Amino acid sequence: MIKLFAFLFMLLAHIGYLYFPNSITIMLVGRLAFPLFAWGIAEGFKYSKNTNQYLIRLFAIAILSQYPYYLVFHSAYLNVCFTLFAGLISLKLYKSTLNMWWKIPLIILVFVVADVMNFEYGMYGIGLILLFYKFGTKLWTLPIYLVITLLGVYFYHYNIVQLFSVLSIIVISICKNKNFKINQYVSYAFYPLQFIVLYLASSYIG
Repeated sequence: MIKLFAFLFMLLAHIGYLYFPNSITIMLVGRLAFPLFAWGIAEGFKYSKNTNQYLIRLFAIAILSQYPYYLVFHSAYLNVCFTLFAGLISLKLYKSTLNMWWKIPLIILVFVVADVMNFEYGMYGIGLILLFYKFGTKLWTLPIYLVITLLGVYFYHYNIVQLFSVLSIIVISICKNKNFKINQYVSYAFYPLQFIVLYLASSYIG
């Protein structure tokens, strides 16, 4: 169920960006999308039988999506799948048997690479994935997520409406036990295909 909401909120955010840039309502709802995906990565890591295959799939979708993403947004950022990929690497490092003197610098390196390479949501996005894995979505964690979101707003100059994204914890808490599964291939294909459809629609309307 949460994955369905994540896709719907993401699509709404992209439609709003292209066609309704002044709609505060769409902007607010769209801010809920990324935390839902971040939570999904944290949960997927916990239950995945093969995290290496998980990484390969995420990286493949990131590569396949980049050109359609650019066609729609003309952005210098690398799409959000690169951020989810980096977050998954950070989780693997965090749970690895490496000595802390190796583990911490390597995780910091992942953060730096995401920032330098302009991954969408950057260090904020990876930090959110790690926090979801460590703390979950209990209501007492709201101040923690609010602090990291404030840091994201400050360092990445996000619109202040990004603070609304912390309410995603409530959505997750309500829906995480609702059983509504999306076919794996559909879920992976949705991200690049939405950009192709949006680009064709924009070209037609233009």
